[in-house]
Amino acid sequence: MKMNRIVLGKDEKEILDILNRYGKGYVVGGYIRDLLLGLQPKDCDFATDIEYEELKRIFEKYNPSEIGKSFGIIQIKYNNKKYEIAKLRREMEFSERRNKIKMEFVNSIEEDLKRRDFTINAIAFDGERLIFTSEKAKDDLRNRVLNFVGDGKNRIKEDSLRVLRGIRIAGLKSLTISERCKDEMREGRFELKKLSSERVQEEILKMLESNSLEKTLGVAYELGVLEILFPETVKNNNIPSLISKLNAISIESKDYQILRLALFFMNSKKDILILKLSNQESKRVIKIVENYDKITENISDYMLKKYLFSFGKDVVYDIIRIKKSLKKCENLELKLNQIFEREEPILFCDLNIDGEFIKESFALKGKEIGEALKRCLDYVWRYPNCNNREALVKFLKKEREDE
Repeated sequence: MKMNRIVLGKDEKEILDILNRYGKGYVVGGYIRDLLLGLQPKDCDFATDIEYEELKRIFEKYNPSEIGKSFGIIQIKYNNKKYEIAKLRREMEFSERRNKIKMEFVNSIEEDLKRRDFTINAIAFDGERLIFTSEKAKDDLRNRVLNFVGDGKNRIKEDSLRVLRGIRIAGLKSLTISERCKDEMREGRFELKKLSSERVQEEILKMLESNSLEKTLGVAYELGVLEILFPETVKNNNIPSLISKLNAISIESKDYQILRLALFFMNSKKDILILKLSNQESKRVIKIVENYDKITENISDYMLKKYLFSFGKDVVYDIIRIKKSLKKCENLELKLNQIFEREEPILFCDLNIDGEFIKESFALKGKEIGEALKRCLDYVWRYPNCNNREALVKFLKKEREDE
């Protein structure tokens, strides 16, 4: 491992220098891992032996906030970017629900690294040297292999999210999961039932960011993890085929996560509720799933406008984008765009007649006015050129005569 491969960003170096000025400071985990793997790191976390209150004092001008006082963690805002700084510690006991109930602050970075999940994450950099838990950790990083730190069974019992996190990291970072690690994940997958929906969702959404879902969702399926989390989805789908379809939706696509979620749950609407999406996201995904089969290659302009009215422009476009990715209904987007280019009426506000005019002209009231407007809208969906007051009055008069 060549030292010259570790080049910290300006802000990260400045924070590390401050820590080392008052005590011992380290950049830890994913930031160093990604640099060594030749990847662009995102978040940067620090560890230190500096006492909690002193740490807050040192960084008082950087808006320190307590995000885990019992674990010695503060968050600072440095040049408009957030960083976490944690006191070195080791965790000693866990409750039945895997919450940490006993831990101890330490002054040894080596002790701190032993508590971490995977060997490739159990790395620290003090500004001059790299620190690993073992020589094997170096080999794992060099060979791009995922292994738990120590006994994988214990790591999973401490926090079963590590199963999902390991699969996700391996997929997104192009790592190979060792056979031993796979066996430990497969055996520990039942612990996932104890996780909150929010924690599961966070990892699943991150998995969906992959350009190659075989390496994330595919491995989760291979290890029996998807069956634990989304039983109806696994039961109702050929998962390898489904993953192939999901891959067809490019991560460059607008709202690709929503599109991939909708396609993933297309045959298992009940499983959508397992996740804790926002109300807006959940409704959107469910609308896509419920109406997906209504949008077909041979759909008429009339029905397309009716569906635009019924479940909204965004959802119609979502469905079309999914189908277009799967090489189905490829001409639908053109048909939809032409409707908008011609400015054909779709909503009540597009009508060239309103409720007040109908009330005065036909002596209608209450629900009768609303029903008349609905009939007018349906009429101009069929005959958009008739969206003028004269034609609509004539239409309503004829209707009354035919009653």
